[in-house]
Amino acid sequence: MRGVTELEQLLAELAADADEAIEHEALAEAARQRIRAKLPKAREAGAGPAQLERAVKSVFVERSIRRWTSGHEPKPDAERPKRKRPGAAPDGS
Repeated sequence: MRGVTELEQLLAELAADADEAIEHEALAEAARQRIRAKLPKAREAGAGPAQLERAVKSVFVERSIRRWTSGHEPKPDAERPKRKRPGAAPDGS
């Protein structure tokens, strides 16, 4: 019996990743459909467009920022690079 080649292993991993991506996309689409179905009900209950936008968009923004910055602790002020003001002299004054 011959072993699995590196290429065969890579192709199997790609297929598994593609399957996972499709599954996540299907779950995300189902969630978007639930959101769309609830929006008219929220409007009828008195929510304005800005409230609805904040309710939905804030979650996406918060999760994106958390994902992008996970594992990155903010630097203390002393370690942060100084931002140059527009029109400032080269020495920063």
